[in-house]
Amino acid sequence: MSNEHHVDTLDVQLIAIRKMAKSYTAGLEMAKEFVAENGGSIRQNGDMTILNLYQETAICFQPYPDIDKFYFEL
Repeated sequence: MSNEHHVDTLDVQLIAIRKMAKSYTAGLEMAKEFVAENGGSIRQNGDMTILNLYQETAICFQPYPDIDKFYFEL
């Protein structure tokens, strides 16, 4: 049995951020902070931010400039 304990998986954290109805920028900063604090990686690809943590990958994006909400796909 592993002694490793993850407080939250990436998907759980991103869903929680989304439910907070944060702006895109605020939600993305929270997600990036969570990934960085837990040893994951963050990279930018055009208008998308790619987060990797615990073998999970999420693509964060803002689909339209006039919709200021945090979106992601796993």
